[in-house]
Amino acid sequence: MVDAPAIPFNRPSFGPAAMDHLTAVMRSGQTSGDRAVSRRCEALLAEITGSARVFLTPSCTGALEMSALLLDVGPGDEVIVPSFTFTSSANAFVLLGARPVFVDSRPDTLNLDAAKLDALVTARTKAVVVMHYAGVGCEMDAVTELARRRGIAVVEDNAHGLMGSLGGKALGSFGVMSTVSFHETKNLACGEGGALFLNDPALVARAEMVREKGTNRERAAGLVMLWVIGMVVVRLARGVVLLDRPITDDEHSVRFGAQVLLTGQCMAPSPGPTEIFPQLFLFTRGGRVASFDFLGPQLVWVAEFGGHLNGLLIAALGALPLPALAYAVGRRRTAAWGLAAALLFVASPTGALFSITSHANTFSRGLIALSAALAVWAAGSPSLARWAAAGLSLGAAGLCRPAEVFLLSAPLAVMAVVRAARGSRDDRTALAGLLLGVLPWFALFALHNRCVTGHALLHARFAPSELVHNWNHPPTTRLQNFGGNFAYNVLLLGVWFLGPLGLPLVALGAGRDKVLAGVAAGVALGLALAILHPDPGIHLIGPIHYADSTVALALLAVAGLARLADSRYARLVDRPRAVATLAVAVGLAGAVLAGWTAATLQKHAVAEEVLAAQLSPERLGRAVVLVPPRRWILEGTPGLPGVPFLRAVGSHERAWPPNDPALSDPVLLLHDLPGAEDVARRRFPERRLLRLQLIDRPPWMRIVQVPAGPTVSPKRR
Repeated sequence: MVDAPAIPFNRPSFGPAAMDHLTAVMRSGQTSGDRAVSRRCEALLAEITGSARVFLTPSCTGALEMSALLLDVGPGDEVIVPSFTFTSSANAFVLLGARPVFVDSRPDTLNLDAAKLDALVTARTKAVVVMHYAGVGCEMDAVTELARRRGIAVVEDNAHGLMGSLGGKALGSFGVMSTVSFHETKNLACGEGGALFLNDPALVARAEMVREKGTNRERAAGLVMLWVIGMVVVRLARGVVLLDRPITDDEHSVRFGAQVLLTGQCMAPSPGPTEIFPQLFLFTRGGRVASFDFLGPQLVWVAEFGGHLNGLLIAALGALPLPALAYAVGRRRTAAWGLAAALLFVASPTGALFSITSHANTFSRGLIALSAALAVWAAGSPSLARWAAAGLSLGAAGLCRPAEVFLLSAPLAVMAVVRAARGSRDDRTALAGLLLGVLPWFALFALHNRCVTGHALLHARFAPSELVHNWNHPPTTRLQNFGGNFAYNVLLLGVWFLGPLGLPLVALGAGRDKVLAGVAAGVALGLALAILHPDPGIHLIGPIHYADSTVALALLAVAGLARLADSRYARLVDRPRAVATLAVAVGLAGAVLAGWTAATLQKHAVAEEVLAAQLSPERLGRAVVLVPPRRWILEGTPGLPGVPFLRAVGSHERAWPPNDPALSDPVLLLHDLPGAEDVARRRFPERRLLRLQLIDRPPWMRIVQVPAGPTVSPKRR
């Protein structure tokens, strides 16, 4: 008998440089996973399929097991698999308790028969696994359409199909994820090994945890560190730049409301005649008074005053967009892109500088960012509790600025309702959780309205008040608002967000996917609110009425930057160098504008501090001071120049702040009008009665004792 030569099943092929690469790796000392060579391989594989991320694994079986974990497959679930496939296609899911449901295979391609899938899908079906046998593409159009219609995931077992395509699209790019094998029998041989290709960016962060055996300590520590650093910077900047002062009149109203709430009431007794006691942005009804602003910012100040937090809660909310953006983008893409989102927010002058203020939009913006992060967290592993947490954060943001938050989130809310109506279990859970989280805040909003205005759905801003505010707004038409307010704010938002580069990046990001398109639609709706508002707002730190949109703009801009980096044109340049150059350009432009604005803000704060020093308890003791209209100090009157240093820098505080509800402040301010002296002597006989007068020479104002007798004009020279 003659021995016949053995015919090998396969002969793996290795290129001439293979040994050189292996030697270089061994000499580098970096022989474990997730090092430089591993990352280069993952990046090259991602370019082949256009996947969001690729993870090298010990085998294709290991990649399939990761896919089962990422899909939260468990007992009671069903997974459809081909009748002709390797055992791992089914075993990976059976190991977690799922039941395999086998679909017949076609005799011509040996792939699954897509025409027989629909009859096998039940309410328990979690996913369908397709295998591209011998690199021949399965009927993916029919499979993906069925999966979309029935709300199930598609996993491609692409062990044979790396570098194959179907209809011009790479095999492995159709499903939510795919797997390949580098066994010596496969197209690309490495002896052993495999890879998991993720086409859904939302799964990236969780996949990193799964591959690292459930740990994410480094990322969590990084996010906490980012938040702490942000809080420290915000708190210091608030003290150094703003001298812990407010920047607008309505912040005084919010603090007044918090002081009222700390008494256990929603309204306090009116201090007296509304024309004599400063009451701008307050609401009066039935002889009682409350803040004109929304409940959310008042509750923040309740916590600040009640907990003696010295601005720490305000700093925490101001810095909250940094870790929230880093987490939200990092989970959908990579940690590096998450950090890029946080840096884009900081590079934006309106993002960075608005964070150091105590304006209500600072609080709502921080909570909107937290809502986005919690929504991404909930989408990665859907549960009622997770989505309720996202709803709680969104509801708290709405309690600060209801109209802005409602319009910003409305397109995404409509999308959630539509998806839930189509029958997806996860989408119904998401909608139910969001509603569960929002409803308590809505109930609190209605309860507070009922207490203040007498009507649950009527807020003090829109209710008839016994106190008439002079807004100094001439009558305008909707067309005038559009030209003078809407268009103006769009222009300035572009300037203050990221300058000339910002809006193109935002536009590019809006087209990346449906969710981001919904985010962009929310920004547009929020801006459209300007058509109903005759006041273009304050632009010292960007459009103050639209500061909430900065978080959404940062998400869109980083998506646009990522889309640019992923485009075929990016391959023509050195991407790391190009991204670094763009980042430096944006950062420098933002730093110049932010630095100039911070210097201007500090001038305002110093000027206001000089005025406050004139009225300090250390100087006056317990006193009542009759003050002229604040605009006289800023603008002067006929014959009197006002206060030059205040007029030079200007101010957005146009009225005197209200006294505390109990009238217990050491120094109380009353408008110097006829009858004010009598009110002061009758109500506060134990206090000194003083008058702030403007004069026509330095120091331009003085405090004098009010003598007994007739009232003296506040314009006495």
